[in-house]
Amino acid sequence: MSKYTVEEVKQKRKESRARWIAANPQVNKVSKAAYVKKNKILILAKARIKSAALRTEKIPLTDAILAERIALRLLKKRVAQKKYRLDNPKKIVDTSRRTYAKNRLARDAEKAAWARKNSGRVSAWARQRQLSKIQRTPAWLTVDEHWMIEQAYELAILRSKMFGFPWHVDHVLPLRGKTVSGLHTPYNLQVILGSENCRKGNRVAVA
Repeated sequence: MSKYTVEEVKQKRKESRARWIAANPQVNKVSKAAYVKKNKILILAKARIKSAALRTEKIPLTDAILAERIALRLLKKRVAQKKYRLDNPKKIVDTSRRTYAKNRLARDAEKAAWARKNSGRVSAWARQRQLSKIQRTPAWLTVDEHWMIEQAYELAILRSKMFGFPWHVDHVLPLRGKTVSGLHTPYNLQVILGSENCRKGNRVAVA
């Protein structure tokens, strides 16, 4: 009867194997490569069984793990959406155009109904917007520069009529931004899609 337990025997074999590998690294490498080549199918089957076992293993779902998974999923989604927007600018414009044309009457009716219901708020916003433009229109603007501002708004109207969906005059640096405020000058204006302008809001677009 052996004086060693099963676990002790396994441990001694493992230590002996480790010493042999340390003393014969090249022989071990060749021997291992030959075994893998000879038993490729068996090794692959064992790996699949082990992978299936790990997938079916139940891990306690704590609040921290759940929050981490949700955050990771949202991050992946944002990265994928940003990549899609960069890779498919024309497709996005075409889709926006079709969607707006398809639901134009219904969306305009919803907006008009909301505006009638909230007329006080709409008037306050419009007045605040007008005051912001007045306060941020420099006195040193020339007649030509005022004409350039008018042309930007005329271009937005023309594009809206041509394409059938709204284009807006946007301030590159918003007039009432949280971190920075721009001026109402022709050099701070750009004509962009209405949907892009609404999405941008008072934020500064970073290229």
